[in-house]
Amino acid sequence: MNVIHVNSGHTNTIYKSIVDNLFQSGVDQRVYKFVPYVHQDSIDYDDYVDIRQVYDKWNRYFFHIKHEKAQNDFMAYLEDKKPDIIHAHTLFSNGYLAYRAYQEKKIPYVVAVRGTDINIFFKYMLHLRKVGLTILLHASKIIFISPTLKKNLFDTYVPEGIRAQLEAKSTVIPNGIDEFYFDGVSVPKKRKEAGKLVVLTAAWIDKNKNQLTVCKALEHLRMTEGIDIDYRIIGGVQKEKTHQHLLKQLQSFDFVKIIPRMDKAELIQEIRAADISVMVSYQETFGLFYIESLLQNTPIIYTKNQGIDGFFEEGLVGYSADPHSELDIASKILKVLANYERLSSNTQEQTSQFTWSTVTASYKELYESVLTNATNQT
Repeated sequence: MNVIHVNSGHTNTIYKSIVDNLFQSGVDQRVYKFVPYVHQDSIDYDDYVDIRQVYDKWNRYFFHIKHEKAQNDFMAYLEDKKPDIIHAHTLFSNGYLAYRAYQEKKIPYVVAVRGTDINIFFKYMLHLRKVGLTILLHASKIIFISPTLKKNLFDTYVPEGIRAQLEAKSTVIPNGIDEFYFDGVSVPKKRKEAGKLVVLTAAWIDKNKNQLTVCKALEHLRMTEGIDIDYRIIGGVQKEKTHQHLLKQLQSFDFVKIIPRMDKAELIQEIRAADISVMVSYQETFGLFYIESLLQNTPIIYTKNQGIDGFFEEGLVGYSADPHSELDIASKILKVLANYERLSSNTQEQTSQFTWSTVTASYKELYESVLTNATNQT
C-alpha cells in the first residue's frame, strides 16, 4: 500500500507520530509539504518529507492563486509516485490538492476535517464553502479527530440534501498519545476535603486557552466556598509582547503559579500531583492534555462543544463547561469535588482508544477499505 500525505502543516509532532506508526504497520508513505518560495525552517525533517517551495508569501491571502500553483507542482510530483491513496490532513488547504488529483488522475483520497477548517474557512470564507463541500463529496472517507468537530460541521454547514451521503463515509479517529504516558500510570485518587485544591492547566498562555476565566472561577470558589486553591499554569508565554497584559492579569491572582514548559517526565509528575486538570479553551481541536491527565487518574474539565467533548459521557471522567462563564466553570469544579473518587476511578479505562496501536489500526483499516472499494468499482 502506497500513501501520499498532503500536509502543508507537517511538523515533528502529532503528524510525525501518525506516519511513523503507519510505517511500523507496513504502510509505504511520503509526505508532500508545500511552503512559500522563501521558507526558513529549523526543523530537521525525516527523509520521507518532501518540502516543496511553490508560491509567493502574498499568495496565501488568495486561496485559488496559491492552490493553483501548489496543484501544478503536486501533479508533477505525482508523476513518478503512483500512490494508491492520498491522505489530505486538512479539508481546504490540503484537501483541494487531493480533490484535483482525483479529478485528473483518479487517485482516491481521504480527508481530515480540523478545527481551522470549521472555525476559519467555513465560518468566515463564505466564497469557499462550496469548495469545501465539493471536496467532501468526492472524498472516499472523511476523518474527524473528535465527535464534536463532526457535529459542528454537520449541524452548521452541511446542507440537508447531502448530509446522509457524507455521514455514511465519515469516521472519528482521535489523535494518539505517546506510549510514554501509559507507562507507570498511577492509582485512583482520593481527595481530602480540608486539603488545598490543586488545579492544573498545561498550555501556552494566550486568550484562546482562557486561563483568565479559570482564574475568575477559582476566585469565585475561594470567596463563596472558602476553598484554598493552588492554580498551576504550565507552559509559559510563547509571544511575550502579544500577551504581556494577559500575563500581568494572571499574575495578579495570588493563588496562581506560572511555570515554564517542562519535559514529559516532569509534566506527568505535575499532573499526578494535581486534583483537577482544567482547560476550557474557546476553540480546541483535540487537546492531548486531557488524555494525559486521565492516564494519571486526574479528573478533567473541558470545553463544551469543543475538543474532546463527545468522547466521554458527561460526568464519567469529568465535566464540560462553557468557556464564557466563570460561574459554569466554578460549578463544574464543585461537581468534580462532589464525585471525585468515582471520576478518578473511571479515568484510565477510558483511554485505550487513544493508544497509537489503536489509532494506527484504524487508519490502516480505513485505507484498506478505500482500496477494496476502488478495486470493486473497476
